[in-house]
Amino acid sequence: MSRTLSIPHSLDTVSPEWIHQALTYGGLQDLPPLHDISLTELGEKTSPLAKVARCKLVFSESARHLPESIVVKLASSRRRTRLLSRMLGVNQREVAFYKVLAPLQSVASPKMYYGAFRRRDQRFVLLLEDLGHLKHADEEGDMYEQQQVVAVRMLAELHARNWNRTDVPPLNVAYDRTRRRSLAASQMLYQIALPNAVEFLDGKAGPHLVRLMMQYGSKVAAHRVEMAAGTKTLVHGDFRRENLLFGVGDSELDDAVVIDWQMCGKDGALFDLAYFLALGLAVKQRRALEHDCVKEYHATLCRLGVSGLSFDDCWRRYRQAMLAMVMALVVMCGRFDRSNELVLAFVRKASERLLAAIEDLDVAEFLPGRPRRFSIGAGLGAAANRRGDRRMRNP
Repeated sequence: MSRTLSIPHSLDTVSPEWIHQALTYGGLQDLPPLHDISLTELGEKTSPLAKVARCKLVFSESARHLPESIVVKLASSRRRTRLLSRMLGVNQREVAFYKVLAPLQSVASPKMYYGAFRRRDQRFVLLLEDLGHLKHADEEGDMYEQQQVVAVRMLAELHARNWNRTDVPPLNVAYDRTRRRSLAASQMLYQIALPNAVEFLDGKAGPHLVRLMMQYGSKVAAHRVEMAAGTKTLVHGDFRRENLLFGVGDSELDDAVVIDWQMCGKDGALFDLAYFLALGLAVKQRRALEHDCVKEYHATLCRLGVSGLSFDDCWRRYRQAMLAMVMALVVMCGRFDRSNELVLAFVRKASERLLAAIEDLDVAEFLPGRPRRFSIGAGLGAAANRRGDRRMRNP
């Protein structure tokens, strides 16, 4: 048997023989013959930059150590998506995360059975634990606020474990989202997406927000460097409701798992929190929970040993990271497939949330080269903090 496995180009080329070999290479020993597999595609919403499918396995005999199904993840079949993945280096990042970083994190992620990446054409494959027994985070309901608290704590745990240790193995070889090449790619992607984004947001974004989008285009790299200074850590990079899974019943909050690590890398910690709150919560909910979530995040960091970051500085850095949501907004609105109704509905909802968060937090203050001043966003944060302290003293 060859010690090098080919990487499937599509789900159609994934065979029982290939799955059997990959599981064996990944460490599952004494596997009985694999009679058949059944693949069910999970759709773009699961992972917009890849092809993902649930693969049911039919072995010749059953055993407790054998999975009944796995998740297969491959490079996208769309040329435009593959080019974007190559530009951002996402395929290599995710394989490296599961192989090197995942076993060292306290935040749960799917178990990897096999993973491979080919630099020549950026093809990759991951065989992952099937977590179909878990459910996505609620958008509303009785468990909604508790799930948000758990998600914020998970973020803080991920960040605290790697806080300002990005030059120490194994993080020293992890993808750096603030390196010059990465920032150049981000800035180029922003400029490519900007015209279509402005067109899509016509009538939705006011003149001041359109002006901010224009100004940010030449400042993406400088802002990202400023944002990461002093808070560099391992970030998920796409931390949103769709990438959070929770248990069912009494263990709902204890079995939380984070999936889809394609955008992970070294970056400013508060990016993840700003992304989660701006994109994952409805506008009304974010405004109601935002301050408490940032406070919970800061308290968890402190409890886990992060020092030198006051709450006021954490709130300021959260607002600073919210400026990066301009990038998320422009790329999302400028590069999506408008012929896909599901994607269009998602982008409409997401853009509404991002626009509101960008405006609420007065993020223009953090444009590099802009003189600092008292701002509405900073004032609101300080006032909210004082209100929170009064509530704690007088429950």
